[in-house]
Order: sequence, then C-alpha cells, then structure tokens
Amino acid sequence: MLVLAGGRGRRLGGPKAWLDWEGRPLLLRAVERLASLSPDRPLVAAPSGMNLPPGPYRRVDDVVSGAGPLAGLAAGLLAIADDGSDDLVAVAACDYPFAGPPLFLEMARRARGADIVLPTLGARIHPLCAVWRSGLGAECAGIVKGGEKRVRAAFERAEVRRVAGEEISARAERALLNVNDPASLRRARALLDPR
Repeated sequence: MLVLAGGRGRRLGGPKAWLDWEGRPLLLRAVERLASLSPDRPLVAAPSGMNLPPGPYRRVDDVVSGAGPLAGLAAGLLAIADDGSDDLVAVAACDYPFAGPPLFLEMARRARGADIVLPTLGARIHPLCAVWRSGLGAECAGIVKGGEKRVRAAFERAEVRRVAGEEISARAERALLNVNDPASLRRARALLDPR
C-alpha cells in the first residue's frame, strides 16, 4: 500500500496531509484506514523536506522534489519493488478520505494482467486512487527524470484497465471523492456528518 502525501493544499490553506479530519491529520486517517492492505507498515511518499505528521508508516521521498504525484508514485513503487516483486499496489492520495480496502481489493480482482486499474466516475479517471503494478516504478522514475510531470504519461507505457466506479463500489461517488478545494472539503465533511 502506498499513500501519496505531497499535496500542498494551496486552495485549502495548507498541506493536505495535515488537514483536520475528525480531529486527526488526514494523512494518519488514510494510513489507518488502508493499513490492512499491507503486510508491512504502510508506505508514504512525499516531497523531500515536507513536514508530515508522525505516524505508523515508512516514508520515502519523491524521486524528484516538486515534480508532482508522478514523482511520489515513482518513489513508492520503486521502494515496494525493491524486493524484486512485481505486485499490485493500492495507491491512494491522502485526500481521498473515503477510499477503503474494499475498493482496492475489488480493483485488484479486476486487474486480469493489467499494470494499472483506473476507476472512473463519469468522464473522470482517478489514477491517484487506483491499483498500480510495483514494477512500473522504474518507468515512472524515468518519465519524471525526463521532465514530465503528468501521471497520464505513465499510461502510455503500461497495460491500463479502466473500470467504472459504479461496477466496483455501490458507493463509488463517495469513495472517489477527493478533497482539492474548500467546496469539496465541505462536501466530504457533510458526508461524514450529514446534519
């Protein structure tokens, strides 16, 4: 399991990892919620020097600082593949507060040889709440070191399977809600506490 914690949260007033979620930093909630997906301590990727809340995880720095989530994906997948494995890895940015193990287990079940399983909701894909093969770490690192920052650039070098969110979760709209701005944060908190 890999949690991406590099979101600067400019529209939210500070780093997403520290965003308050039920009295705890959002990063720690993500790590706790997804910990059952990993036999080892969860892995968290973030830019070098970024202050993160301490917690029960291993940290790896992005392969290139300031290169966006593709750099975190590269670092995390490389660290996981370091043991020679080429396993499927649940990848979640910490700003998906409702993404849980059932979503990732269902995506992995549907992989059928794919390198990346991308959930979609309408026309939107969610590569930062998806399943990636750990062997893609070197490809992602090469792409980043070549100056590319777009996560989509990795799709050209992989077998990608897109799966409609509604097929993998009855609550896909909730599971795939990510917090990028004050409006999405209000929407997420309203789902948490419907009062």
